Amino acid sequence: MKTIRYLLTAVMLVSAFAVTAQAKDAGFALLPALRYESVETTQSTTNKTTSMTIDLALGYKMSNGLLLGASYIMTNGTQDAAGVSTTTANTAYGPTVGYMHDGGFLVKGTYLFSVTQKQTVAGSEETY
Repeated sequence: MKTIRYLLTAVMLVSAFAVTAQAKDAGFALLPALRYESVETTQSTTNKTTSMTIDLALGYKMSNGLLLGASYIMTNGTQDAAGVSTTTANTAYGPTVGYMHDGGFLVKGTYLFSVTQKQTVAGSEETY
């Protein structure tokens, strides 16, 4: 059984663009992120999966590093397995809380309270 696995992940985390408010290290921050992934496996048939995710967060960074804001996340993907093509599109948004260090370190979490998924399998579309 031969398995060829190809994984390409390009993550572009653009540094936070902060528009300085009154405090030196406090201000608004725009945090875009982009991820592309492609996986191909071969056993008896070839299966290929690709996906792209765009994550856009806008928030306010306080002088102590606390980040409060909102995120919008969009993911599109395709899967070709055994001659059946499946396309999936997800969108989600919600409030974001995080910590942003002046040196560029960032940790953030988002509570997704609105998630929509559209899936198309062999021409038939469903929305969840």
